[in-house]
Amino acid sequence: MSPIHESDEDRRNEEDIIKSILSVNRKGLSYKKLPMSYRIDYAITEGGGSFPNVIAFVEVKDKRAFKAYYETVMCDVSKWQSMVLCSCATGLPCWFAVRTPCWGVGVIKARPAEGKYGVKHGGRTDRDDPTDREACLSLPIRDFRKPEGIFIEGAKQEELL
Repeated sequence: MSPIHESDEDRRNEEDIIKSILSVNRKGLSYKKLPMSYRIDYAITEGGGSFPNVIAFVEVKDKRAFKAYYETVMCDVSKWQSMVLCSCATGLPCWFAVRTPCWGVGVIKARPAEGKYGVKHGGRTDRDDPTDREACLSLPIRDFRKPEGIFIEGAKQEELL
């Protein structure tokens, strides 16, 4: 079993990102941290009580080492698969949210790639963990959007870049 590399600081950063996404969307939404078995970070809920309605899912990444000249964001295939399967199984959208120092927070809806994205073998090499290297989708930055209105079906979204 590979080690878990997520720190308390990573979790705080993820929570900052999800709060920023909710702050630019409609009122009355909340987030719930999901168990690690989901491989997706958050469920977005609306309504109160013990069983609020889930309206979407969000996987969050804070890419602090991202450079302005990068043209793609990498997402490991198994993570993307989890997001797509969750969306297919529930009929709810699943968003991949990425924060970079260059352009802030951007989102892309997880859906079957169908050859649209390049697949490369890559990943981190700085932790000496062989499981950090795997098949990854190359998601073009041009396909990411600002997070405003993503929880309103059919809402018009501006391009991020």
